Amino acid sequence: MDNYFVSYSKKRAFIIFSALNTPSSKFNLYKKFDKYGVISLHFNDNNSWYHNGFEFGDATIMDNVKFIQSKLDEHDIDELIVVGSSMGGYAALLYGTLLNANHVFSFGSEVCLNIDFSRSKLHLTREPVDDYSNISGLVSSGVEKRVKYHVFLGSSDIIDLYNTSMIDFDGINIYILNNMDHFITPYINKIKPIEDLVLSIVVDGFLPKVIEDELTDGNKKERLLKVSKNLYFAYVAIRNRKFDTASSELDKINVKDIKDIDLFYLFKGMVYSRNMNYIEAEEMLNMAYNINSNSRDVCFELAIVSRINGDIDRAISLYSKVVDIDDSYHSAYYHLALCYELMNNLPMAMMNIVKAIEIKDLDKYSTFFNKLISCAKR
Repeated sequence: MDNYFVSYSKKRAFIIFSALNTPSSKFNLYKKFDKYGVISLHFNDNNSWYHNGFEFGDATIMDNVKFIQSKLDEHDIDELIVVGSSMGGYAALLYGTLLNANHVFSFGSEVCLNIDFSRSKLHLTREPVDDYSNISGLVSSGVEKRVKYHVFLGSSDIIDLYNTSMIDFDGINIYILNNMDHFITPYINKIKPIEDLVLSIVVDGFLPKVIEDELTDGNKKERLLKVSKNLYFAYVAIRNRKFDTASSELDKINVKDIKDIDLFYLFKGMVYSRNMNYIEAEEMLNMAYNINSNSRDVCFELAIVSRINGDIDRAISLYSKVVDIDDSYHSAYYHLALCYELMNNLPMAMMNIVKAIEIKDLDKYSTFFNKLISCAKR
């Protein structure tokens, strides 16, 4: 049902946690919950993953719990719902469990902070509190207390997949959106407002069909979670330029489990590419592209090997698709500039290198810009 107003409880409370790098003026996605409960608490954070104090700076996590509880105690509440995405998703799992919430909704979150190449490793502004750096066990204790968890993630984000695989799945609702990356919340909100999704599950007890249609089937979900550990270790090895280790991790995965998993073919292609086996790399990356043609990383990696293998037109098409998917991806603009220079199209090369510099002023971008300026003067 799409009209939930008849079913709303006037004693419902919402706690909403913002995502990473969200300015207070931009924290509006979840404000739609305000009209559906007797109280709606919104928390933003300076990228501490909500380990800093809410009320005062040196407060502990349990002080934060007491602070929230004091606000809830000011109202007659019979149902508590906690929602968050990314960094806020971790907070939803943490505080929703400690507050014994009725429902916890987490979108694209970590449960173990500071693992290699995770968002918390890159952006966390403080050392996490030891007892809460890995909350997988805490979440399991919440299941025993009858907290209802609803964990949403994309099938093409290895950090979110690996984190989710750490959770004991019994009693937890895990929804994996097929061929989606980390940024699932804006996508979901386009096809079904987040508040409608949450209230459909809380009030009516089922997932809206338009969201259900976006999910992996049960078999693929099981296989994704099964192979995520090896995929993550392969990813870390690639990032650390240990390509033999990455290949070894990928070889541990049963071929029956990866037939429709783009991450496997992406990482396999990246290993071949880094070892300069570009024909094999293109074959693997084409397989990844056939599974998920809207993956930024798949398109980018395939563009690289397409250019090296001599197909400049395809490389330009793929790099252009990358910036359509993520217009802040400066490296794609740089590579577009390189391609246009090869085609002697200096205006397009100049336009793209300027865009790259506007996003991130790296030395190599400035050097290439100056090279184009010199060429233009000849």
